[in-house]
Amino acid sequence: MFKKFFLTFFSLILFTGCSVNPISTQKTATFDISDYQSFSISMSGASDEVRVSPFTASGLRDEFKNQLEALSLVLNEESPDVTFRISLAIEENERYRTRLVYSRGYYFYNDPFYNFYDDDDRSFIRITAEDVDGKPLWTGLRSIKYVRTQLVLSEEEIAKYIQSFIDELIAG
Repeated sequence: MFKKFFLTFFSLILFTGCSVNPISTQKTATFDISDYQSFSISMSGASDEVRVSPFTASGLRDEFKNQLEALSLVLNEESPDVTFRISLAIEENERYRTRLVYSRGYYFYNDPFYNFYDDDDRSFIRITAEDVDGKPLWTGLRSIKYVRTQLVLSEEEIAKYIQSFIDELIAG
């Protein structure tokens, strides 16, 4: 009896924890993507542009364009109803690490051959929908992944990330 209760309780906690939305969104009260017929997409010039693979940046733009066209929106670069801006950023992370060694009790010591700094940096993607006047209508921010030298995403990763933004955009 106790095992069944514990298994059920643990499964419920696990499923609840996994269903947390990884995208942080904000929008105006009147924004609904179905109210728009045309769009344009621009890539924001990030300060970390050198660290973002050009294939990743163009892949994100192309996948987002394809997903919006699947929603029956038409690409119009001259006079769009809504403009989407894709921004990529990399947050520099330096976390100090130590090595725990046991010798007559636990203590920390500095090993000169051990890398003390965890130099994996976290990358983010933000997609912002703006009206014709440049005012924000909707925005979504998501942490992508940790990177060492440059942000490189596979086609599957790009499709997964863009689909999560589209899901949030439709859900409104």
